[in-house]
Amino acid sequence: MTTLLARILEHATERGDRVFARVWDGNHAVETLTYRDFVLRASGIARKLHRAGVAEGDVVVIIIRSQCALVYCWLAPLLLGAVPCLLPWPTGKLSREYYERTVAMLLETSQATALLTATDLMDTLQPLTTTSPRLRAIVTAEPLEIPEMPYPPPRGVLVDPERMCVLQHSSGSTGLQKGVALSSRAIVNQLRAHGASLGLSSADRYANWMPLYHDGGLIGGFLQPLFQGLPLSIVSPMDWVKTPAVLLHMISTDRSTLCWLPNFAYKFMSRISEVNLRGIDLSCMRAFINSGEPVRVASHQAFLERFGPYGLDPLALTTSYGTAENTLAISQTDPTRPVRIDIVDRLVLARDGRAVGPGNGAPSQAVVSGGTLLRNTRLRVLGNAFEDLPDRQVGEFAVQSDCMLTEYYHRPDLSRQAFHDGWYLTGDYGYTAEGEIFPCGRKKDLIIVAGNNIYPQDLEFIADHAPGVHPGRTVAFGVENETLGTEDVVVIVETEPGVQPGEVEQAVAERIARESDCSASIVYVVPPMWLIKTSSGKISRTRCKEKFLRETSSDG
Repeated sequence: MTTLLARILEHATERGDRVFARVWDGNHAVETLTYRDFVLRASGIARKLHRAGVAEGDVVVIIIRSQCALVYCWLAPLLLGAVPCLLPWPTGKLSREYYERTVAMLLETSQATALLTATDLMDTLQPLTTTSPRLRAIVTAEPLEIPEMPYPPPRGVLVDPERMCVLQHSSGSTGLQKGVALSSRAIVNQLRAHGASLGLSSADRYANWMPLYHDGGLIGGFLQPLFQGLPLSIVSPMDWVKTPAVLLHMISTDRSTLCWLPNFAYKFMSRISEVNLRGIDLSCMRAFINSGEPVRVASHQAFLERFGPYGLDPLALTTSYGTAENTLAISQTDPTRPVRIDIVDRLVLARDGRAVGPGNGAPSQAVVSGGTLLRNTRLRVLGNAFEDLPDRQVGEFAVQSDCMLTEYYHRPDLSRQAFHDGWYLTGDYGYTAEGEIFPCGRKKDLIIVAGNNIYPQDLEFIADHAPGVHPGRTVAFGVENETLGTEDVVVIVETEPGVQPGEVEQAVAERIARESDCSASIVYVVPPMWLIKTSSGKISRTRCKEKFLRETSSDG
């Protein structure tokens, strides 16, 4: 079996002058990397790491803002037989205290021996290293000395597929203690299986804006084209957030065919003004892959209505379901067929956990398919006693595959808890029907009120459409009510400018009571930018709940 590194070096040898990546900023392509450029620049960084004492098996944490530098800095530790571990860079949306705490935690739990960064981040990162006893060196990516020959990796790294070659960390508020250790075998198996499900060919070209510290950005948007030898156009997430139209111009100019795009991005990009879409042609796109959070029919509809006139094929709106523990994807819809939408009885789904068609006059809910399983993956739907559940009965997804994590790095306790009889327990709820899987929500996010299961994303979707609410800026969660012995439903909404909070509160409460099987105990109306996001751009229910409890307890 070929290893990931062997395939990368093979590309550099056999197609060294071929363009691998075009790096864009907010307006246009600013740098082009051939396969040879990519490996030689990484080799220059590898030599700096080697001089700093980095050895085989060491973990190297990488925090770099520049997208071009980040690409080859990721490869550098791999050339030494070390393990790259990417972490978000500080931004204005992450509080300094929270960022410093998470970086210090990661350096400690990963037992990193080196930190690879850029000079513009040294003042921020230097003080955090004092609490990490194993950290031996801080290495900067510049100035970069580009050698004439690639760095010669240890032979074992080239031929041993069982070696850990990636350490991924969740972007959520509690996941940084759970480093997902992935072997070369797991990654290669994932790339081949998911590539087959997408029908990849030599004509495909990837576009990527997602952070490389996110599994969708790293595995799906970077390593997949790198492994397959396909051209990549890439822009930093910071440039994309500031100028979302850059992704469309990048796709249109470079004729990209595939791009990962989580659900929040569809609504976000649908608001791009007409003046910023001049010259856009999306007829080249074969698949936008919606994954990483619950998929909403309305998001796809808004995206298609906005960009259908620019050549977007409705079949290009695909979905996928996966976890970082399975490297990336577990399932994928067929890009040549429409995504299946299952219309079910909302109340029966919440009360009984059964996905059945709505009766006369019953409120309905659209559940979007995550597709069919990858060819190397098996899935079970389990009940509370780990029994197998039939089609259309909601339970926890359990997975087996040959692209599963090796372990939660240095956390044998968590590794044991994550498996039952050899099956990985995803913590996700959903059901199967006619050979496809339908995710419903996260087990840890589930709200239970008087025995009824309530998925917070359903309430958030309802609140999004209430008058005065800023769409996409809502969050729902449960708070224990000791008096009643159940949970209270809390819904937090950010408002549009110039609206009355009391009117918004009433509108949200009425809409939830009318369209769901529960009522909101508290509708908490907050100003713009109150909600807290993770480093990958998703709203963090955990941290928003913590902030709500702090504010309301101090108010009381």
